[in-house]
Amino acid sequence: MAPRSTAGTKAKPKEAKTKELLENAPKPWSVERPNGLHVLDRAISDATAQTVWDFFHPVDGTEFGSWFKRFPRFPTAHANGFHCFGGDHAALDAAVSEACAALRARGMLSGAFAPDSFAVMRHKPGWGLGPHYDNACDENEGKVVMVTVHEHAHEERTARTFRFTDPPGGRYFDVTTAHASAVYFSNECYDMWKHESLRNPKQTGECISITARLKDQCGYFAKTTKAKSTYGRGAPAAELVAHERIRKKRLYSQLDR
Repeated sequence: MAPRSTAGTKAKPKEAKTKELLENAPKPWSVERPNGLHVLDRAISDATAQTVWDFFHPVDGTEFGSWFKRFPRFPTAHANGFHCFGGDHAALDAAVSEACAALRARGMLSGAFAPDSFAVMRHKPGWGLGPHYDNACDENEGKVVMVTVHEHAHEERTARTFRFTDPPGGRYFDVTTAHASAVYFSNECYDMWKHESLRNPKQTGECISITARLKDQCGYFAKTTKAKSTYGRGAPAAELVAHERIRKKRLYSQLDR
């Protein structure tokens, strides 16, 4: 599919930034599991999950005071974000370490990976997170482990749905993030697929997700340290990189025929 064309017109600033993006495939899209996606429903113990829940919901009833509006530019933005690094909070360290060990034990995670940057999101009924690519890095180097705990751990409930999409390819895949579950994605799933948390007013209770990455793949680390990146930082820069990789993959596929 050809990139969006601005030929014969004077491109506006926004168009100039997006002219190299591929068009989205027309809907309906097909359901296809992305390469590099692994899901483990029971990745941490109930005790570890409860410790995470209690960290964000103190037993004395006080409000966890470190939530911030991750997207303050939107008038309806919720205080739903929290960032920290490995070693800052034992409860989060334990959950991520336990999840990584469980993924390794089942052959879902291999190679050197010790995530040390944690981006935490809380998702109440009707809350969500829009589709985006994570910060671009060298192909097959991007890795994410996401650990999820729910308010109603042992009750029948409607859990949060995490969606992966390949808009240029017209593909999507949904993951129901069960209580105490872990999602690990890398390779093509990281490099060429977007992901999002679907807004669902029927979701039962609050969901907390810990997204664990290496520091140099984390936008929070880059922001706090002014670290530079070969590819640029942020979702718009990552989208340009992802679409260029998709374009090359299509070209190689045509040459192989």
